[in-house]
Amino acid sequence: ADPDSFVSELDATLGDVNIDRSGRTIAGQDATCFSMSGTIDGETGAAEYCFRDDGVLLLLRAAGGPET
Repeated sequence: ADPDSFVSELDATLGDVNIDRSGRTIAGQDATCFSMSGTIDGETGAAEYCFRDDGVLLLLRAAGGPET
């Protein structure tokens, strides 16, 4: 439920990935969102995760593929 620990875990696990944090409203609920992009093991991708204050996932969007 702690957004800062989520970012720390991603940094430790993924390494060279850019992570931006923002706030937004999803289905009338306040959310903390994390947008990520980068290359991991030759795969380029992007993802967005949005959580409610109590840690419930409200949005997950991801895309990626082999680096060209």
